[in-house]
Amino acid sequence: MYQPAVASAVWGEVPFYYHNVYSPIANADRANFYSTLPRDFPPAALQVVLGNFNFPTDRLRDFRSGKSNHHTARDECFQWLQALKVIDTWRLHHPTARVYS
Repeated sequence: MYQPAVASAVWGEVPFYYHNVYSPIANADRANFYSTLPRDFPPAALQVVLGNFNFPTDRLRDFRSGKSNHHTARDECFQWLQALKVIDTWRLHHPTARVYS
């Protein structure tokens, strides 16, 4: 099964965790992947998440046609991000931008 890479560092007294997450492409595998990601970190830790969730986080802004069948496990992913207190800083600063890589 897919395993995320988690690296850690400490800056002063603040622990940082870097999650390199590349979720499964197959819709059927994605929910279990996000449900089993680690969530037990120190409360004051800062989390940085990098990688590819393999679904558009916002169906209207992050997908060219507005119709995507890659949306399975959206809830499980968002629950994991909320457990880590992660926010989408790019979307925070660019709330309406439609940019594709």
